[in-house]
Amino acid sequence: MERSFTVECPPFEVEISHWDRILPPTHSKRILCFSLPETTDKERVVEQLHIAFHHTVQRLPLLAGSVVPFSSDQGGRPWLRNIIPEGSAQLIVKDLSEELKFSDLARTNFSQHLLNTEQLCPLPEVGYFKNELVDVCRFQANFIEGGLLLVVSIIHNAADGRGVTEVIKIFANELNKAQSGETRYPLEPRPDVYCTNRTKLVSGHGVPGSIENHAAWTSDPANAHAQIHNVENSCRTFRISVKALSDLRGSLSAIARGPDEWFSTNDAISAFIWRSIMLARHRAGILNGDAETYVAQPVDCRAHLEIPMPYFGNVIYMTKSSVLLSDLTDFESGLGAAARALRADIKAVTAEKFRDLVGYAERTALETHTRLNILEAMSTSGIILTSLFKMDLHGMNFGPIFGDGHIKALRLPARGTQAGAVIVLPRVPDGSCEFMVTEQESTIKCLLEDEYFSRFTNDADSIGAPREEFVAPLLQPPITSEGRMVSVDNSSRVIEAITVKSAPDIGPVTIEATTAEVEPITIKSISDTEPVTIGVTTAEIDPVGTEVTSPVVEPTTIESDLVEPVTVGTTNAEVESVTTETTVSEVQTLTSILKEWHLVPAGDVTMPSTLVCNRIDAPQVGTIKIIQLNRPAAKNALSVQMVHELSCEIEEIHHERHMGGTRALVIASAVDGIFCAGADLKERKDMSLTETQAFLTSLRGLYSRLAALPIPTIACVSGQALGGGLELALCCHLRVFASNAVVALPETRLAIIPGAGGTYRLPNIMGLCNRLVGADLSEDTPAFSSRVLALETGIQLAEQISDAGPIAIRAAIRALSYSCEAVENAAYESVLKTKDRKAALAAFSEKRKPILVGE
Repeated sequence: MERSFTVECPPFEVEISHWDRILPPTHSKRILCFSLPETTDKERVVEQLHIAFHHTVQRLPLLAGSVVPFSSDQGGRPWLRNIIPEGSAQLIVKDLSEELKFSDLARTNFSQHLLNTEQLCPLPEVGYFKNELVDVCRFQANFIEGGLLLVVSIIHNAADGRGVTEVIKIFANELNKAQSGETRYPLEPRPDVYCTNRTKLVSGHGVPGSIENHAAWTSDPANAHAQIHNVENSCRTFRISVKALSDLRGSLSAIARGPDEWFSTNDAISAFIWRSIMLARHRAGILNGDAETYVAQPVDCRAHLEIPMPYFGNVIYMTKSSVLLSDLTDFESGLGAAARALRADIKAVTAEKFRDLVGYAERTALETHTRLNILEAMSTSGIILTSLFKMDLHGMNFGPIFGDGHIKALRLPARGTQAGAVIVLPRVPDGSCEFMVTEQESTIKCLLEDEYFSRFTNDADSIGAPREEFVAPLLQPPITSEGRMVSVDNSSRVIEAITVKSAPDIGPVTIEATTAEVEPITIKSISDTEPVTIGVTTAEIDPVGTEVTSPVVEPTTIESDLVEPVTVGTTNAEVESVTTETTVSEVQTLTSILKEWHLVPAGDVTMPSTLVCNRIDAPQVGTIKIIQLNRPAAKNALSVQMVHELSCEIEEIHHERHMGGTRALVIASAVDGIFCAGADLKERKDMSLTETQAFLTSLRGLYSRLAALPIPTIACVSGQALGGGLELALCCHLRVFASNAVVALPETRLAIIPGAGGTYRLPNIMGLCNRLVGADLSEDTPAFSSRVLALETGIQLAEQISDAGPIAIRAAIRALSYSCEAVENAAYESVLKTKDRKAALAAFSEKRKPILVGE
């Protein structure tokens, strides 16, 4: 039944506001969950959906337009986008009745574990790197047994969260008309030109503005050092019942400082979530006890600006509130401190303040990108909390084909960005509140153990982890840097589930087995001195494959419909709720799986370590840790084993719970004449595309965790530091270069680009400065000769650059323009499948110069 309906773009003349232009070209996606009677005529429903979709686009032609970057004559800045009247809007129809039942969704309160993002969502391409057209809008109607899942996807440059809600309201109205017969085939195009100028309603009105007036905003380049990626994230949906919500408001009202201190329901919900997450992060070891915590919230400024409704464009001002973690510890006083901070910042938003920020962004449009400054702190001390609580999607009537005409649930796709994104969903018809949290697994675990959090959310199941299921921690790789086996201790006598995290783009792997009583046995390690305790049953493990047996993908993030500036990061596929029992005979099987995913080094478990690790006493208290890279035969190239061992050493420091432990980290080389030659290309040459992507994810995760260490880190560079070797040094706070140090990012000569931080960490540290050249000039050199020498040097430099991979050079320039991890990762993906990359690797192994043609 899969088919696609295309609505060609009606003519329009729309000038979007600068506030629309600066947003990232990503799509807001909402999943509307409907029930359908068993006797429903699906073909008739498809016709009605098509008619309604067509008329929705005719009423708002912008939906069929395309997003493009600013042209060179408009300034050509990569952070500015426009919408033009070219392209089309698409309605995609799928029949998934054999794969998903509405009754299963309803029984689990529409758990996202059952909602496969890649299957249900149209997923338009992100427009960061595209000069081609990017669709503004796509709908996808997914028929399931007993229901319909309608996914609405609209790009942020066209509409904010309120704007998307208004589009859905128009569609609901048109769908009712189609069902009543008021509209029908044939479908006619709009007869006139749709015209609007958003800049008349949303602009700075000539105000120069000052970024210092806006706590949540900055024009500085993104500091990727502070962003933590490649951690185990989990997206959970929780519910606060009507009674619990009343109790929560009562707790807040009880500590009001007088009749003039008033808090909204949203204040109570937001303060509760803010406090709970920050305390959970503290217990998980992510946040220090003396830290200051932050929450950014979007405020809809339509009323402040007196904008007539409906208005679809972006009118969101982001506030940033702060409270010391120590002030959140006590439940009642902490809830009050958080709510007061939120209320004060919301009340401070005015039309003048919004225009001041927009005026600054307009004035500096060609110089810098105005963006949120909380992004760097989202995995540590900050969250972005968006509330759709008052957006009455449940009150919209979509017509009699859906029985009572109303949605049964609203969900957002579980697809990935960093931790720290929270969204409060529209109020449920019974008056309860649902909210989605994306956090590291360790934070979620501590959140679920919180007494106060459970008190207000425990009367309804957490959506995202079935109550009867116990999810065990990810097994640690069974190797230490000394090459010994380590203990795997299962505290529960019965293992009901094991969650295994896969590398990016590797399909979820389900290991089938039965739940049984665990009989612990002891096996001697390789050294025969340390026992290894492993839970054992007689259950056999079926062959492991990459075929998905059920929709079990764990959500890694949520998309905040009102918080457009959230940067989309690399998505890690995850395998959720793998039920298994491990027998002694299967230990090697599990180990080989981990090796295949590059979670442990390949080869024998007795391989010598690639690191030399020592400690010396630090002044006063603690120690200084020294890690020396030690692969002399490979010039300290970064192999799978070395990346794993470095990760273990870095994580050991992250998990220290006392200030007197490691005081500083020094990274050096144990090999003369070389610091690190970058990635091990001999090992890389034999990797598949999937294995290469898995290795890159591990390497980026290592570098992000190194950059996020809370202690001073120093790289001592002697000899060559090339590619990933230089990127390793750039992750440290300080770099000491010996007189023989030579550093470079030569990746473009292999038809790729720096893929682990080079494009954004290097310019952040050194700036985009001119290259120093060695032309022999003196005061007596004639001006003509100086010019000729400079020209010759410039030509030589241009020749050297042009000698590299053309696609890689373009990708590198785009990545340098944005200077952030997500952009570099996406740019790297654009060169992974090129012929140039394969040719360069082959030439490297054959010790010859590659022929790079830009394919």
